Amino acid sequence: MRLFILLNWYPPDLRVPARRWGALVAQMESLGVGCTVVSAGEGIYSDHIAPAGERLIRLPISNRDQDFGEAKFSYIDHVRKRAKRRGASIIPMFLRNNAHKSWLAAIDGCEAVKESLRQCDLIIASYGPMAPLKAGYQLASDYDKPLAIDLRDSFAAKDSNDVFLSRLISRYLEKKLLSEATLRISVGCNLCRYLEDAYGLPFEPIYNGWIDGDVVLPSKIARSQSAYFYYAGTIYPHRLAALSVVLDALRKVQHSVVKIRLLRDSTERGIEHLIAEKGMAERVELLPPAPAYVVAEEMAGSAGILLLENIIPSKLHDCTVTGKLFGLLASGMPGIAVSSETGEIRAIVQKVDGWYGVSAVDDCTEALRALSAQIVNTERGSSLAIHEYHAATQAKKLQSLLTQSVESY
Repeated sequence: MRLFILLNWYPPDLRVPARRWGALVAQMESLGVGCTVVSAGEGIYSDHIAPAGERLIRLPISNRDQDFGEAKFSYIDHVRKRAKRRGASIIPMFLRNNAHKSWLAAIDGCEAVKESLRQCDLIIASYGPMAPLKAGYQLASDYDKPLAIDLRDSFAAKDSNDVFLSRLISRYLEKKLLSEATLRISVGCNLCRYLEDAYGLPFEPIYNGWIDGDVVLPSKIARSQSAYFYYAGTIYPHRLAALSVVLDALRKVQHSVVKIRLLRDSTERGIEHLIAEKGMAERVELLPPAPAYVVAEEMAGSAGILLLENIIPSKLHDCTVTGKLFGLLASGMPGIAVSSETGEIRAIVQKVDGWYGVSAVDDCTEALRALSAQIVNTERGSSLAIHEYHAATQAKKLQSLLTQSVESY
């Protein structure tokens, strides 16, 4: 079987979607499935064989955000962005995003990509953002190929502030597109059920699994008097409430600090304001992005890992299974997942020794104290407790589903 996979991010991009498909494609290649991955990148065309044996074609389209890395938005830029978003809220989200046209134009100008399309057995299109999904839908029609759609999030999560009629039209158009796929997958059981209720179409869960390389041995270096708790990644606005819980709990735990290795700040400096408001500037260290090996070393030297998610029970947000969850659980390090008590993250975390699921300050305080005192057992961290979520297991399931899709087309 030969797959044509269209997505915005792919390794070495430092994004959760890149990790998801990087792990799945590597496992699929080991199963004898040929994969051609077509992705955006730095705006420069490239075509080469990637480490797992897959063919990776980067279109001359940039997937770099303006606020990624060192580039920053000014306050005026943020005001303009909000005003533009409010003005666009009357237009259905599905219709106001036409970035897929750039993808289609780039593909039309590349014979290597068109040849891969002609030879493939199935097209996989991943959302988000919207462009690869729309482009994949069009290509499946043009080349008469079965289409599998990967929804890593709900469309509704992006247009909650739009007017009702706008959202209604978007849901109708989304269902029309989704119904054309022979297979629809998402990142967890809860999100699949949510999407099935919303669209009346079946979805299959393919988790962002863990890989053997995620296992991190705790550092044998003697800890200093101040143990530190570690978070690495992006912080979005909905994660600030979880960070607030951690800071309030940290105030009650002596000789401990928090290190935040910030990949992206999507809170418009809300992190800094929250830390200042809590009077915790001396106990929280904000660090810039760093290579993966640095993150692994810092993680191994910590008293525990922090995972921040939405803490308010919600039908939609309870579906979140953040892409790095299983890698952290498999690492062998203990940790604290600050998330909704009714969400799927909490249910998964409870399977693993050495991990705490919390949403209240008192529970978080207890967890911080236990990790500081090193009285936890992480023996099951990468064992049978989460074996079913290994990328190899998820890839075998995906291969079976894709084979059925091709045979039934």
